[in-house]
Amino acid sequence: MKKAILFMLGISLCSCTDGTPQPEQFNFEKAVGLWQPYEIINRDGSIFSGPFTSGIFGAYSESFELQANGTYVPVNCQNGSEFQYSVGEVGDCRYEEESSLLFFDGAFNLEYEILKFQENELWLKNSSGTLKLRKYKK
Repeated sequence: MKKAILFMLGISLCSCTDGTPQPEQFNFEKAVGLWQPYEIINRDGSIFSGPFTSGIFGAYSESFELQANGTYVPVNCQNGSEFQYSVGEVGDCRYEEESSLLFFDGAFNLEYEILKFQENELWLKNSSGTLKLRKYKK
């Protein structure tokens, strides 16, 4: 009886969490769509809230559209509602190991750690800092 109680206590202690809600796991199907940055937190802690005009995912593209087949298209947003797709810089996107998102074979090869994923929000981190993106609603 004592062994059973100790065993059950061990299981209950191992299954406890700190109460912090776990982020939703990245899912290509839910992530398909156009993602636009709304905030960049640089490695030094400085925060930039845009407008974003430099290339992040392509030579002149700060946004990207993730497609269901695992590819991405760099996108330049103008005036908040006009988009230029950089089809010459299309690349592949791959999700790896529960926390990495890789963009490759396009204009740049990029690797990000996924800090947060929800259906309409994505936070990505690399050695330069954290990039916060929102899904554009058409």
